[in-house]
Amino acid sequence: MGALELREFLARIFDRPGTYGWSGWHPVLTGGTQDLLWFVAPATVIVRDDTGREEAAPYRLSGVLEPDSDGRWVFRVFNGAEPVRTADEPAVRPTR
Repeated sequence: MGALELREFLARIFDRPGTYGWSGWHPVLTGGTQDLLWFVAPATVIVRDDTGREEAAPYRLSGVLEPDSDGRWVFRVFNGAEPVRTADEPAVRPTR
């Protein structure tokens, strides 16, 4: 995948209506130093459409953070992925 394909892919993602958020995430693998922190965590992605309807699905998060010049921890790398589902498992489930 080149730069053009990546731009097109991201444009499709950001053109989707609604918002995304995560809940219930608890890191299961963490580590770090004074200047770097990393984690891996199972979570639930919450997708809210423009009408306020929400759907939830299992998700996996990982990231690397470091302090900025103000001392706030900021993401340098963030990754989210959907785990593989079994054939009888729904992709998403309504939350409301």
